[in-house]
Amino acid sequence: MDDYQTMDWFLKYLRSERHYSEDTILAYQNDLTEFLKFLKEIPGDHETLVEIDSFDVEAYLTSLYEKKYARNSIAQKISALRSFYNFLIKNETIKNNPFEYVHLKNQNRRLPRFFIPMKCKRSFQQLKPVNAHWLSEIRQFLKFFIQLAFG
Repeated sequence: MDDYQTMDWFLKYLRSERHYSEDTILAYQNDLTEFLKFLKEIPGDHETLVEIDSFDVEAYLTSLYEKKYARNSIAQKISALRSFYNFLIKNETIKNNPFEYVHLKNQNRRLPRFFIPMKCKRSFQQLKPVNAHWLSEIRQFLKFFIQLAFG
């Protein structure tokens, strides 16, 4: 079975047994095709997708980082490839998943933004104090929180 037949087998599995949406299947297909294209471009002793090793995986990760992909994009690609190789293990095509121990760097994580500054300001103005001391404490806490959240 060639690489494209193996990929097609996996994509049919996602569609029929896992009931993934067409958009998700297309994303998996794009990630697998991109990886296959990468393998064809680099020198090595791999002939097919089932013959890769940890060095090929490391080279692929390096190329993704060099292309400045966002961490989430890299994580999506690795997840698709890990699923593909788990499928091949389940169907006894290969014995080991070359993506099993891939761990991504924890960079580019952003804190979520929950408040919009103008909404916060309006909220401050709408506060009805129980007493003057209470309002002062609430404002001080919220100013600290906004400074922490927005820099």
